[in-house]
Amino acid sequence: MKSKKSLRGGALAQVFTGLLCAAQFCLMVYASNNDNNKVEELFKELEVAPAWNCMTWKDVSTDGPKLMKIIAKTAQMRELEVRNIIQKLLDNSVDKTRVNSDAWSKIYVLNRFYFAVPSQEKASNAKYFAGWFGVPLTNKCVNLLWPLQEGGGGELYLTGVCAGYSGPRYEALKEFDYFSATYGVRKLAKQSHR
Repeated sequence: MKSKKSLRGGALAQVFTGLLCAAQFCLMVYASNNDNNKVEELFKELEVAPAWNCMTWKDVSTDGPKLMKIIAKTAQMRELEVRNIIQKLLDNSVDKTRVNSDAWSKIYVLNRFYFAVPSQEKASNAKYFAGWFGVPLTNKCVNLLWPLQEGGGGELYLTGVCAGYSGPRYEALKEFDYFSATYGVRKLAKQSHR
């Protein structure tokens, strides 16, 4: 038969374990709420951000940095959080069956910023998820990074202007998942929003 002292020690260990589990649960709930807040805040910022498809050459130098400053916040976020933002932008579209190029254009730029897509990919290897006009194609290579351009220090700049959209709905989440699996998240040393 166990002594009272060993029974008391076992009971204390159970209480301590219970408190530890409760504390871990509280931290998980707090972290989840904090993640949801980050997603919601960035979603709202992107909703009102300038749309890339509406920018003229002049706007790229004035509104481009505004859009890039907001998109750059995703560099500190996990993939699931960024994917949730994209899902919210798509869900909040007025009509999910028609071309909603304003929201789509922001997502298009975001996907290229967030993932390490190359500026040169063999056209035969490239996968397309949208019908944007103006994507550069030279020497049988497509510039998947367009409309972004990488500076000497690894920073990304919005430099291209949208020439239009044609075709079916932009498959933004399929593109996100493909870029994730194929190229991975971009490692950004510093960002400029020129």
